[in-house]
Amino acid sequence: MPVHTEPLRHLKTRTQQLPSTAERDKLAPQREQHALPELPIRCAACGHPLATPDDALTINGEHQHTFINPAGVVFEIRCFIRALGVSPVGASSDYWSWFPGYRWQLCNCGNCAIHIGWLFIAADDRFYGLICGALHDSGVHEAQR
Repeated sequence: MPVHTEPLRHLKTRTQQLPSTAERDKLAPQREQHALPELPIRCAACGHPLATPDDALTINGEHQHTFINPAGVVFEIRCFIRALGVSPVGASSDYWSWFPGYRWQLCNCGNCAIHIGWLFIAADDRFYGLICGALHDSGVHEAQR
């Protein structure tokens, strides 16, 4: 997976092709009703449920991305359409946005308030980028193994 060291100006045309939230919902695969519910993705620090695997989202062809911020800190993030256990905090900014056309806003765990990722906001779209190392996947049900 490539590591991005500067704002992704070269992806601008690809980013503009992102489907809207409504279009993504139409394209989402239909889940079988008899399937067992998926276990939540939780905060690694406190175990608070943040999102579900059904909330996973592909942006620019990938669910997981690696970026470097201006301070040189590397972040691996996973993208989600919803993250009900996350609390956005502070003002949004377009400075050094990893996704051109999107502003970002810090997000904390809704329970323990540890930094968990970012909410990316465009005029008609939004999604969450959650830090891989701050997440704990609960796994699959025993019956599905």
